[in-house]
Amino acid sequence: MKWEVRRKLAPLLYTDEARIQEKDDPVSQAHSSEEGLRKTGTRKAKKGLPLHSFQSLLRELATLCKAWFQILPDAKKPVSFPRLTTPTPLQQETFKILEITA
Repeated sequence: MKWEVRRKLAPLLYTDEARIQEKDDPVSQAHSSEEGLRKTGTRKAKKGLPLHSFQSLLRELATLCKAWFQILPDAKKPVSFPRLTTPTPLQQETFKILEITA
């Protein structure tokens, strides 16, 4: 499952997507594709978002949270409601790629 998630998130990672699709000889010398060189040179994804390692992307996603608030209107029964933090553009793109609704 982790491999599948990494493959889907490759556009946001330092992963050379062309290398994923190739069926190389495991002992041959690896060569970066033009897109792989562009990604490492600019450190940006095609949509201008910063590239991440898999671990740093998970840390970025972990900043999205749900907070519960409680108000006391006119000293009556407390009212509780959740509030999600606003996803960053990177989080929004990640959820779009993984087909997750936040």
